[in-house]
Amino acid sequence: MSRQDVLRALGAPEYVVNEPLPPGPGGFQMESFGAFPCRCNECILSSMVEEMGLDIDDDDVGEQGQAGSSALPRQNTWASASTSASAAETGASGRRAGDSGSRIEEVKEEEGGMEGTLQCAACRLKDKGKVRLCTGCRKVAYCSRECQVKDWKSHKSTCKPKKPEAESAKAASTATSTSVPASASTDASNEPVVVTPPIGKCARCGWDKNFDLEFCEACRRAKYCSQDCEDADKETHRAFCEMERKRIAQEKTENAAAAEREVHVPPEAMDHCSQCGSEKQDSWKLYFWKTHKAFCGETDRIEISSFYPLLACLIDISHDHILKPIHKAFTLTVMNDPTPGSNPMEFSDGWEAVPVLLGLPTRRAQRPVPIDRSWWPAAANSAILGKLAARIRREGFFLPILTAVSLALLSEMYTTTSAADSSQHRLRLRYRTMPISDFGICAGSARVVNQDKLGYLDMRTLSELHGQDPNDHYWLYFRTARGEEVLLDCAMFTFNLNMLIFARPYGITSDTFVPAFFQEREMRQNAPALHMERKRVSMLRSSQMQQVAANSARGFVPEDEDRVAAFMESLAGRAVTGVERELAMALAKDHTRVIREALQEEQWKQYPEDVQIAIAGDPGELDNWEERCDVWWDNLQKDKRKKKQKARKGRASGV
Repeated sequence: MSRQDVLRALGAPEYVVNEPLPPGPGGFQMESFGAFPCRCNECILSSMVEEMGLDIDDDDVGEQGQAGSSALPRQNTWASASTSASAAETGASGRRAGDSGSRIEEVKEEEGGMEGTLQCAACRLKDKGKVRLCTGCRKVAYCSRECQVKDWKSHKSTCKPKKPEAESAKAASTATSTSVPASASTDASNEPVVVTPPIGKCARCGWDKNFDLEFCEACRRAKYCSQDCEDADKETHRAFCEMERKRIAQEKTENAAAAEREVHVPPEAMDHCSQCGSEKQDSWKLYFWKTHKAFCGETDRIEISSFYPLLACLIDISHDHILKPIHKAFTLTVMNDPTPGSNPMEFSDGWEAVPVLLGLPTRRAQRPVPIDRSWWPAAANSAILGKLAARIRREGFFLPILTAVSLALLSEMYTTTSAADSSQHRLRLRYRTMPISDFGICAGSARVVNQDKLGYLDMRTLSELHGQDPNDHYWLYFRTARGEEVLLDCAMFTFNLNMLIFARPYGITSDTFVPAFFQEREMRQNAPALHMERKRVSMLRSSQMQQVAANSARGFVPEDEDRVAAFMESLAGRAVTGVERELAMALAKDHTRVIREALQEEQWKQYPEDVQIAIAGDPGELDNWEERCDVWWDNLQKDKRKKKQKARKGRASGV
């Protein structure tokens, strides 16, 4: 029996059947982590049957349809692809995921009346200790997994879920179409059923295609993995598409009444008179103030060192947005001990990081992600378990997140203005005594050792996945009119930089602490450099982003999405994905509302001047504390001497 026959017997679609096998043990050395998994067809089939039934709750058959309707995000392995595809096809036929991969379940005592009549459907064995019910239909029994696999072809067509009447009625009221499970609505008349397309998956087959999907051009809500799926879903999608187009048209009509905003860009430097160009100090007081005073208005300067925690909170809650894909590590079980201090290993492509070994049992992809002992059974304690989960949760997608946060700041703060006869105040950022004249995003690398990086290995297929890359790093910069800079980096927590801020005063997250590394004057002068900048792009002075900010009150238009994508691509040096584009625009809308509320209600006046900072320690981190402090101090002095030598050479060469 070939692998293709095995997959077809399970009902997998052709793209899964024809997908090549993942790399075998020869492509990756596993001796240090235990035995190789068996790769014969029988074991592969057995593991697939087990994996595809693990989302079913044996104690409550009525919940099985709901569990099966949540297809896991498709990874680039044929085993997990078949799981997602089977779950998608389940929704298409109105059955649950267990129909294409049921498990066998031990007969419970309360079913005692059936015990005398049960026998294995394949070998006809009658044994109370061995016979188990099929969890798909609970009508047929088997004595072993081998018998279940042998009988699956004939049993597949009759494996129907057995549900209580109440659950059956509930399921009948929510069953809607031949598409993947989706919410729908209809009335008593013969109006067409409106099927809401799923988020992040093909509206027809349920495949996420590694999140490389195309929108329906009419409504920009439904997504498809191919033109064939889009054509096949036209009739089902027609009612929702028409409703969404009407909603968009109505929204555009309402937004058209709002005034277009104007972005007010401050002077880049305060080194000359804005009226006459004179570089003499106080010259503006003599020649300019009499005419300028009449329309100057009032300006409220917001200190960035007390305002940045709000931005850090926005960045942190962005990782829980529904459009950010759930990390693969949360859909499987952690099998080893990847705590800080573990030895890194070299992956097959040369990537070095602490390995996180992932295996069965699988876990349902859901939000919020449930974190408990079942996810990492070998965790030493709950604190270590939570720390690893927090590091993984905050991995990736920092480019669209930072773009959305900085765009929201531009849209809400730098569109405010004032005049002499107006009660409104313009709002601007400052750092200590100097106004902020520019802010944007830097791209580069961060200084990270391999012991603080994570890499993931799927033990089912030996497929590899890199964690966050310190060489593809992004952070915010704020530059004063005098040329001094402060930096805000919220992407270092996954690299085990455990600097946190107290988040409760800012009221937008349920977490007590959120990661934030704010590098201001003292930190810059007394700590080794953390970043190596390759490129920066100004958000405040970008004409394209100013146009996006001008449209923010009236509603973003499709051209704005192209402008935002071009901004991100100029930083990343690559084409951004559809997920990054969609996530950036959705977050920009959300964060704009939060910052608008904070500014209009003057919440920023209640923010503490001194931000409370905490350090999350790791086990053994305080061992040999004095000796480690001495080493740190010596390295700091060496770094400061290097900076001074570099500065002297620059002055000598006239640079």
